[in-house]
Amino acid sequence: MESFQSEEEIFGQEHTGSVQNHNSAYDAFRSYWDDDILGHIVTETNQYATKILSAAFQSEWYPTNPDEILCLFAFWVMLGIIRMPTIISCFSVDPLLKTEIFRRIFTRNRYENLTRALHFVDSGPAFNDTNPSGTSVARSHDRIHRLRPIIDHLNFKFQNNYIPDKNICIDESLTLWKGRLDIKQYIRSKASKFGIKTFELCESATGYLWSFIVYSGKQSANDLDQTPGTLKSTAVVKKLIAPLLHKGYRLFMDNWYNSPLLARFLKRNGTDCVGTLRPSRRDVPVLVNKAPLKRGEIIARHSGDVSVLSWQDKKRITMISTCHGSSTALPRVTSRPLSRPVPFKPQVVLDYNKFMGGVDLKDQMLEPYLLERKRCAKWYMKLFKRLLNVSILNSRILLQSSTGKPHDHLAFRLQLADSILQNHLSNCPQGRRFTVANSRSSHRQHYRTLHQHWPALLEQTESSMAHNKSFRKRCVVCLREGRRTSKTIFCCEACKVPLCMKNCFKVYHTGDKP
Repeated sequence: MESFQSEEEIFGQEHTGSVQNHNSAYDAFRSYWDDDILGHIVTETNQYATKILSAAFQSEWYPTNPDEILCLFAFWVMLGIIRMPTIISCFSVDPLLKTEIFRRIFTRNRYENLTRALHFVDSGPAFNDTNPSGTSVARSHDRIHRLRPIIDHLNFKFQNNYIPDKNICIDESLTLWKGRLDIKQYIRSKASKFGIKTFELCESATGYLWSFIVYSGKQSANDLDQTPGTLKSTAVVKKLIAPLLHKGYRLFMDNWYNSPLLARFLKRNGTDCVGTLRPSRRDVPVLVNKAPLKRGEIIARHSGDVSVLSWQDKKRITMISTCHGSSTALPRVTSRPLSRPVPFKPQVVLDYNKFMGGVDLKDQMLEPYLLERKRCAKWYMKLFKRLLNVSILNSRILLQSSTGKPHDHLAFRLQLADSILQNHLSNCPQGRRFTVANSRSSHRQHYRTLHQHWPALLEQTESSMAHNKSFRKRCVVCLREGRRTSKTIFCCEACKVPLCMKNCFKVYHTGDKP
């Protein structure tokens, strides 16, 4: 190691952080969710809604728009802050459960219909290609095709809106999914254990997610441009780091990714590589792997600009680096008194412990506000909510970088939800029957007064006719106002809405207070 020259790459970025200045949480969030992607979601959702073969759904569905999609995002943001036992509980009028914000955004029926129809790509039958001989050949099925437009869009936006600092890291993250899924993975060290795995490149200091790849099984080799004979871990690193090569970054990775060959590739492309290493990897010196060591002892070897080091702590630790030698240093000492002296550690170990936790830092900051906490019937909706949640965290980092001030995470999310509702709630499409009470719905009340509305009895069901009983329903005005009253047998002949004859019939059609 006396001949090893540990020259660190010169960081070439003049400016790091947010590419554009943002003044509010709303502006930072809309830099990811612009009108183009929202328009795509609206188009696919309205198109998919027409294919749902349900008479009840079709009778209540009306087309959505970008404003309503943003309000749906705000609904989920609040659901990540206010933990409700079930989705139905969000619309409860029970005084112990009643939460006005959810009922202000959606009615229960509208929320259920909108989330049922929410779609991101045309899910029609697979297309076929025709080879030169004239026979049709089925295209290879993309297992994550239902989210492909969202994944590509966010990857592009994450990379173009932010320039990471010098120290970055690559690691896996897991989105919890317990249902049946062929791409589901098990990672013992993660809190979720089972779920959908993503390979992520994050900034070490802030946890900003800069780029990611969703694992899709053996088929992911096509997405990674993996050549024969190349390890999948190496292909993942090359795919994620490609836009940042030749800029002097310092990349931290664990032993699943690292190898001497990959470290040499990164160093030759102007990027330093630091991390743990599996001793069984190809080209690792046998002496480093097998030499007996006592606790605290170090053995190191190098080949040109790549060094490999073994350090005996409680267990043997093998490290690889292109910018560290075999030097040691004391770890950062805390203010509390220590019962035993602090041992010296290799500098490469100290730097690895300091800068490797970017992905874990991101997951830790997301944990208190999980939008995907509620069980989903569709795995891609779970992953979509996770990506939406990450975009909110990245928005907060953008705002902090723009203003140079720290922003409380909870206050940021509340401000974002409030801004979305103020700007877009009044522009949501209105239902054919009724919506929640809102002072901005006067044009709907005027529409009701233009028609002849007369009270009538509710239509009988087969069960009520068999028992010779009158059919009753809860009055929508009483339900909206949170009043506990008996059910009514009357409804509006035109609107088909159950209403009490005393006051409620007039209130519903004119908007006057009782």
